[in-house]
Amino acid sequence: MYGDHSGSVAGLLQNLALLPVIPVIETPANIQPIHVRELAECLLSIVTRRDVHRLYQLGAVEPMTLLDAIRACAARSGRCAPAMVKMPASFVRLLARLLDGNVRPTPPLSERVEGLLGLRPVDTETSLKPEAEAPGV
Repeated sequence: MYGDHSGSVAGLLQNLALLPVIPVIETPANIQPIHVRELAECLLSIVTRRDVHRLYQLGAVEPMTLLDAIRACAARSGRCAPAMVKMPASFVRLLARLLDGNVRPTPPLSERVEGLLGLRPVDTETSLKPEAEAPGV
């Protein structure tokens, strides 16, 4: 989830997009951002439905790679994307753990890296359909 004052992973991506050069892990397309305004609209739609007893998966229909997400954050800030040096996941994990010990970000950078590596895309298109089109409604 992202908004005008992003935190968590969205904030991290926004901060990374400001740097001139960054190490990145080449990930599959597994990032499905959703703007806080769009999330609020989806939640309002869900609570006004007759049958809300099902799983809703919200986020972008088309998943993005980490590189695409950083480029999008840079563009959103009106900046050019930083130079991205592809690194093996094991090296980025080690670097994150070293930074955790010195910088102490909250949540730890290593936790954010593991979260990013563990993401799996989900089918959000079904959840975003109007009630009449959604299956089982």
